[in-house]
Amino acid sequence: MAEIARLHGGAALPIPVVREDVVEKLEELLELARSGEIAGFAFAVVTSRKDINTAWKGNADRHDMIAATAMLVYRVVSAGVDSE
Repeated sequence: MAEIARLHGGAALPIPVVREDVVEKLEELLELARSGEIAGFAFAVVTSRKDINTAWKGNADRHDMIAATAMLVYRVVSAGVDSE
């Protein structure tokens, strides 16, 4: 795979690859949001350059959002344990 190097040194940057599974999930969530089904939304994103972005929006109960994000952390950690 070709890589793009930085002009002033540093690690080469990967060429972004479209993740169809990510696109499908985002489209599904967008449909739910447009239909009014989503009261609150929290996300964590890691880009192809390893940048991290997190945010939350909406008017969901704070405790429900904490529970949802805690469940996400559990699922990510569990997936890592299963794959090792």
